[in-house]
Amino acid sequence: MNNDINTTIRVDQDNFALRSYACPLAKANQYNEDNFLIIDKTGVAHWHEQSVLKKKLIPDWPIGRLRLAVLDGVGGHDCAEQISQAIAVGLANLPLSLNAKSHYEQLDNLHLEIRNQFADAMLVQNNFKTNKLPGSTLTTIEIHPDGKVWLYHVGDSRLWTQLGGQLELLTIDHNPVTLQLLKGEITTTTWWQQTMLRPQNQILQAFGLGSSMQLSLKNVDQLDVNLSPISQERLPIEMQKLSDRREWYLEPRQVLLLATDGLWCMPYPKESIQVLQEVLCSNRQENNCPTGIVNQLIKWHAQSARNQSVTDNTTILCYQHS
Repeated sequence: MNNDINTTIRVDQDNFALRSYACPLAKANQYNEDNFLIIDKTGVAHWHEQSVLKKKLIPDWPIGRLRLAVLDGVGGHDCAEQISQAIAVGLANLPLSLNAKSHYEQLDNLHLEIRNQFADAMLVQNNFKTNKLPGSTLTTIEIHPDGKVWLYHVGDSRLWTQLGGQLELLTIDHNPVTLQLLKGEITTTTWWQQTMLRPQNQILQAFGLGSSMQLSLKNVDQLDVNLSPISQERLPIEMQKLSDRREWYLEPRQVLLLATDGLWCMPYPKESIQVLQEVLCSNRQENNCPTGIVNQLIKWHAQSARNQSVTDNTTILCYQHS
């Protein structure tokens, strides 16, 4: 891809691979609002600061446990980059939990801490306006040595999987279309069509900012400082497997793909879904490992983004269970 990947951040290990990069049409000095957090099986944390890869050894990290996350900052390029970085560092320092409930509570507390941190900073700068605060998407999974997964999801980054030769979405976007679904204004079929086939650029919930997903709010311009996770009870029966916070066990060799919306939020998002299906679910040798999968995806994405004049940053993190 020649110069297209000059700003690409790479992390490769046997069971996962990451690429985070500016789109080929982006300016050389463009902020990278995307970020990520990887704590690998040896306890080394990885994230980036202004597109420079950072590493840190986490003391007493259990051997074989993984913490993976992708983030996409919102609220203005500079602030968005700062908050996604702050969240990544916060995730790296998040204490270990013995159960999912405690883990989710700690993440909710981190959300409020980050929000207060940026609110205080903006107040000091005499530029405090609640609706100007930045936030970030956050899709994170904690993977235990026995294959148990804890999912925590906010925003419109996504988690995909390949299982039984089929591409499967494991998260639900926090956007106006989803709010319509929760209110019973559209059907599940309509939701899938609009989510998969039409670009959606607005999110109603962001980590470090707050939520407009509560049904009690009169309009989406109102903001609750607390997050509003989409539970099984809020979803139609056929979509309850997409709840924001849940746990399950991975199958042997199962592939997970976390990505920010730069991967598919294009004028023709259907093409993106077709490519994901082909790359994740094919039996071609180059797609049989995480590194091969992410390399195939960024090769396609660089060309497709150029053809469709897309300038969003993109982060792709692929994991294959043992």
